[in-house]
Amino acid sequence: MSVLRAHPLQCGAAVILAMCAASCASRGLHSPPSERAAIAELVGRGVPAPLDLQDASQTADVASSALPVDGPVGLADLWELARRFNPRIAAARSGVGVAAGRALQSSLYPNPTVGVSSEEVPFGPGVLNEGSTVLSITQPIVIGSRLDEGRDAARAEQAVSEARVQVVEREVLSEVALLHNRLVTIRETSRLYASLADLAEQTLASAQARFEARAAPRTEATKAGIEVYRIRLLRTRLDKEQVATAAQLSLAIGGAAVDVTRLEGSLDTSPPGLDLVAFQSHLRRDHPALRAADREIDAAEARLQAIKAERTPDLELHAGVGYRGESNEPIYELGIGMTLPIWDDRRGEILAARYALMQARQHREALETDLLSRLAAAHGEYEASRVQLEAVRTQILPAAEQAFEQTTEAYGGGHASFLDVIDAQRTLTEARTTAIEFSGEVAAARARLFQIVGDDELLIPAAGAPPLKRQDSLPTEPQYRAED
Repeated sequence: MSVLRAHPLQCGAAVILAMCAASCASRGLHSPPSERAAIAELVGRGVPAPLDLQDASQTADVASSALPVDGPVGLADLWELARRFNPRIAAARSGVGVAAGRALQSSLYPNPTVGVSSEEVPFGPGVLNEGSTVLSITQPIVIGSRLDEGRDAARAEQAVSEARVQVVEREVLSEVALLHNRLVTIRETSRLYASLADLAEQTLASAQARFEARAAPRTEATKAGIEVYRIRLLRTRLDKEQVATAAQLSLAIGGAAVDVTRLEGSLDTSPPGLDLVAFQSHLRRDHPALRAADREIDAAEARLQAIKAERTPDLELHAGVGYRGESNEPIYELGIGMTLPIWDDRRGEILAARYALMQARQHREALETDLLSRLAAAHGEYEASRVQLEAVRTQILPAAEQAFEQTTEAYGGGHASFLDVIDAQRTLTEARTTAIEFSGEVAAARARLFQIVGDDELLIPAAGAPPLKRQDSLPTEPQYRAED
């Protein structure tokens, strides 16, 4: 304390001298951005501010308030909600903030060390003031490229985090598309079963009337009743599946309730063939997982260079001012030091970083191979479902419709039994439900292709595709005639 009173100028001069020397000797030293500026930049790029810095308007925004109040809800609406409120995407964006914080930290210069020391203090009572007391500051001086390389490595890690956001977003949007397609398929199937249920009820009523009039055996009514119960069970299962799928979709878009009746979309009954070679080229060029893998390679290379730069030790500039004993004679100290890299020259970390770089390159190759394999499988599934749908739509459905019409006509002329009509009706029912199922499988396969390839056009049905005939266009059940 006596030094500060006796020599304030000297003490201040020593501190300023050390800091100025550090600034002049350092290479590439600059003023890093502030935390507030870094957060503002992140917010401008779509990364929310930390929760403790968000205002009420930011935290109050919920998915339910972002849904359209009325009218149809399209896949684009669901995607927008998922981008804003899906927790996996939000966590990936926060990962960008983590990397940005580390990049900010890497740009900061080493802190100085301030200390007070007393030297040459003799033993004995009353001799505390006979030693030399010095107030000093030590500033590390970065003489190599450690700061620059470390900053580059941190920025490369941030680029990896940003690429991973795109990967997670692709995965989530693909899940939303799959759930949306499933709900559309369930809705179309439910409409079909509603028409089938009406037709089955008419058949059952006609069979019961024939039995009560003693014009037909009980087996006709029994078989017609079984068909009614079968359709009811199928409708119940569809209702349960629709509730479960809607709940999954709600979770994927941040918790907003999904009104299935308002979902926009239809099943494509005449899907086009898709070019696998073109998809493979598109995947290699634009898949976000491969871009993220490329960023991982860049980051591994930057980490290797940063570790190599750590082999160059920092200089330590030391400056101090104080006094000697009771004479209060001012003294000054100047010094410079360096840690000698004799034993630890970072060889182990450099070797690990080299292997990490090789691993990143190998991971990229393995990832591309896996994606191409998944693409081939999804494309094969799509083509198989498309061919089956085409066969059902152009061959099986017309044949089933013709058989039903001919059986109905034969029954009217007394050349076919009522059970023949029921069998023909069931065959037509199965053909129509099979067409709906294959249409749903095509839509699901197309969504999986989107997940792998990422081409939005995959989710747009082909223009001019002929719609499936609705079940309400089925020939009606022939009315019971008393003379039968």
